[in-house]
Amino acid sequence: MINNSTGITKTGFHGFSWTTFFFGPFPALFRADYLTFIGYFAVAVIFAAMTAGLSWLPMCIIWAFIYNGFYTKKLLEKGYTFNDMPERVNAAIAELKLDSSRYQPDVPAASPTQATNRFMGEMSVDNDAYKLFLVKKYNIEKNTTLDKFVANEKLFGTVEDAIAYVDGIEKGIAAEHSQRMAQQQNEARQQEEAARQSALQSETVVEEGKLAGTEWSYRLHQDGSVVVKDEHGAETRYKSMAAAKAVITWWE
Repeated sequence: MINNSTGITKTGFHGFSWTTFFFGPFPALFRADYLTFIGYFAVAVIFAAMTAGLSWLPMCIIWAFIYNGFYTKKLLEKGYTFNDMPERVNAAIAELKLDSSRYQPDVPAASPTQATNRFMGEMSVDNDAYKLFLVKKYNIEKNTTLDKFVANEKLFGTVEDAIAYVDGIEKGIAAEHSQRMAQQQNEARQQEEAARQSALQSETVVEEGKLAGTEWSYRLHQDGSVVVKDEHGAETRYKSMAAAKAVITWWE
């Protein structure tokens, strides 16, 4: 998805969010959806306190069905538009139950002399519909003075040569568009994987023990954070072991 005013691109999502199912509010954090992250976390803490933690899993399941669509609709409200292959956009529009007349693929033109529409059928010069599309898009016409065919500000001896020329341009545009979409999808997958790995590190325990001179236990996680449990069973997470010891020393 792209914001045509700023040029910023983001990945929209729809369907079930497995990262939300496994990691709760953290996908919102890594998508820079901070208000949603804070809101979810606050509600989750309240309900967890009221239900002794039993509400966490049901909340993850329910929110996993909702969040992707919620996030994409928020992007649309902020002025983002779909910027993907038409079939993928149409699938998203259908699943999100959007007005198809408002949200159509916005395919940028390759140059000022080219129109923005794309052919959605077989791109072959043996296809009459495709040839007519090329004639209309690139305004192929015969210049009677020069007795030549004009296409994209170039002269050709035959209409077949003109069509062959713009056919190459059109297929180049299609290939560039597909490559750009593949790159964006790959970047989105990398971001999702980075979020998943970060969340895993924050929950992977690499060391457990007791703090010296206290009855308090600790769990050191792979990302360096430490969860300390006091003698009453209350747990607190610190960014590092040094931070935990500093707070505990001050408390004592």
